[in-house]
Amino acid sequence: MTRIALTLLSLALLAAPAGAAPITTLFSTGLDSSGNLLAGGAADLDYIILETGDPTVVMTDTRFYLPNDSGSQWISETADGRLTGMTRTYQTTFDLTGLDPTTASITGWWAVDNFGEDLRINGVSTGYTLPDYLYENFQTQHALTITGGFQPGINTLEFVVRDVGVRTGLRTYLTGTVNPIPVVGGVTTVPEPSSLLLLSLGLATVALRRLRR
Repeated sequence: MTRIALTLLSLALLAAPAGAAPITTLFSTGLDSSGNLLAGGAADLDYIILETGDPTVVMTDTRFYLPNDSGSQWISETADGRLTGMTRTYQTTFDLTGLDPTTASITGWWAVDNFGEDLRINGVSTGYTLPDYLYENFQTQHALTITGGFQPGINTLEFVVRDVGVRTGLRTYLTGTVNPIPVVGGVTTVPEPSSLLLLSLGLATVALRRLRR
């Protein structure tokens, strides 16, 4: 009986998922790498404009927008190259190296000036858009939840924003969690459910045979 108990305990420890931890490299708009608010006009290096390759900046005139707070701020592109009716893709990246991407999730909200054409993870649409309600798009928080499409290593989020004035604007508040990759016998691996089932059956068979003897 002792051997069976030890076998089942070992199996439980192997199969138990590790506790979720924050995705520390995922940032809301308008913050520095330590999560502190950037000054108005400062560059937000965690977000870039794909069309120009330039980093974004914290907007200084936000009187018509959802007010900034301690969690995030409005960002836009620099004054150079602003065109009426343009579309801009705001991209941010986060790193899941050493973490299990199948357990990752992101929640939060976004707001845009004026229209949200798409929200993509690793180039794949999440289905989120903000197509209507011209003023509500930049005066209201719009919830988002992403639970799939993650990959090992570097991941990208892209917010595609179309403007009807002279500049686009984006504001996000994002939090994420992910589990570390389990370590088994000194090797990091993410066992598939079928593999765990086969392992369980094998160990159970061995334990039963020993008990009968």
